[in-house]
Amino acid sequence: MKRLFLFAALCLLVVPLSMPLSLVAAKSQAGTETVTMAFAEGEPGSLDPHIADTINDFLVLRNVYEGLVNYNPKTLQPTPGLAEKWDISADGLVYTFHLRAGVKFHNGRTLTAKDVKYSLERLANPQTGKSYTRFVLDSVKGVDAVVKGTAKEVEGLKVVDDQTFVITLSQPVASFLNQLTLPGAFIIPQEAAEKANFGENPVGTGPYKFVQWVHKSQINLEANTDYWGKAPNIKYVVLRVIPDSLQQVNDFKAGKIDITLVPAFQLQRLQSDATLSPQLQEILPLAVTYLVLNLHDPALSKFEVRRALNIAIDRQGLLKSVLKGQGSEAQGVIPPLLSAYEKDLPFKYDQDAAKQLLAKAGYANGLKLEISLATDETDKRVMGVIQAQWADIGVELTINSMDKKTFDTNRKVCQGQMFVSTWTGDYADPEDFTTLLLDSSAMRSTCGYGEYPGVADVKALLTQGSAMLPGAERDNVYRKAQRIATDNAINIPIYFRSQSALIKSTLTGAYLDATLAINFADISFKQ
Repeated sequence: MKRLFLFAALCLLVVPLSMPLSLVAAKSQAGTETVTMAFAEGEPGSLDPHIADTINDFLVLRNVYEGLVNYNPKTLQPTPGLAEKWDISADGLVYTFHLRAGVKFHNGRTLTAKDVKYSLERLANPQTGKSYTRFVLDSVKGVDAVVKGTAKEVEGLKVVDDQTFVITLSQPVASFLNQLTLPGAFIIPQEAAEKANFGENPVGTGPYKFVQWVHKSQINLEANTDYWGKAPNIKYVVLRVIPDSLQQVNDFKAGKIDITLVPAFQLQRLQSDATLSPQLQEILPLAVTYLVLNLHDPALSKFEVRRALNIAIDRQGLLKSVLKGQGSEAQGVIPPLLSAYEKDLPFKYDQDAAKQLLAKAGYANGLKLEISLATDETDKRVMGVIQAQWADIGVELTINSMDKKTFDTNRKVCQGQMFVSTWTGDYADPEDFTTLLLDSSAMRSTCGYGEYPGVADVKALLTQGSAMLPGAERDNVYRKAQRIATDNAINIPIYFRSQSALIKSTLTGAYLDATLAINFADISFKQ
């Protein structure tokens, strides 16, 4: 969870281990070989694609690894990756992938179809496949037997020869090729993956090689001179850990980084800056910021409490004040960029009705709650406003801010009452929002998302939609699923983000796509 998990800023610098960091900085200042960018809220949790979950993780992984299928950054539609082409059977169940010849891992070994089988079966194994992106295999024939431990191999994953690999599904999945672009489906070499420190020493086939991880400081990458595709123009990349978004912008102004996301509360000031405003790039990400609720909590298990909290938020006021108009009101989880988006959902700002609901739930004299968030400055400011709005209905909210790694750990096991979260889509399909945010089978099982009224109907609708061809009928299926979850107030959507980034004017080809990913191999310095 692409993502989950928005970038607050970016910084890059890449160097070989033999190169002193001071020399790398000098090269960055010279602007000849290095691009600099910062992670959103802190350093990644893991660089093992079968464990990685966040945008910070994915920023590195999408430049170091590849899967069978890639995607066009402008359209997010599937394009050939390690498979140069594929065939799909008439019934939509059998995918035959034809691998590129001569592709090498960063350790020098040539990739074969056996590596594809090893990688996907490692993802299927619950002991090693811990990322939410393992859902890409949910519809592969025989995957359940591996998950349950009754089989060691997945029936639907077959090696035909060194250059041919076949995946057989148990049911058609319209977005299967899109799903294969996720980091969980990246191909890894067994000899590297079985080393104890693989999560900190990734080995892939991508345009950049991993060089060094200086914890709480930066991650260094270097161009892969043996890359099968177009050679990167930028030799070095350094991804810096700068949790303070204000510091990221200041570092950009000082020429210390080349790319950074811009927090909403700074946008107006930067737009009025004659030097910086030409370097602003607007991004329309597939992203929703919402509150994850622990449905096991005694108070939040009550529908009336969840509904009261939802309708006691003045989203339009938030957009005007903290967000400076950067975004749109969210009442569901499907973003406006998708055709399944539905604007008119049941939560309308009404504090009087919220008080009545709390009284009905037994909290007429007030309620104390706590919410956890990471170090993102915009999230802090948003929750500060919500804290004041909820105080007006008798809810005393404690805001618990923590480092990103601790936050992600607590959220995964639902250790807390509520969590501020941003889900940035992995691919352009309503399935990526409804399946992962409304269905217990994916990310939210620890918070009781398999127990709310109507969840069986949600699951049935999501299964139905998955097999349907894109169009109005399929969109309606996802709207129905969203409506059931929304009627039960299982989470609290707040807003759909829009985003701006500062990108140095000396760069060309730097493009942050709707998943907030960037391909550094496309970047070059202007001549």
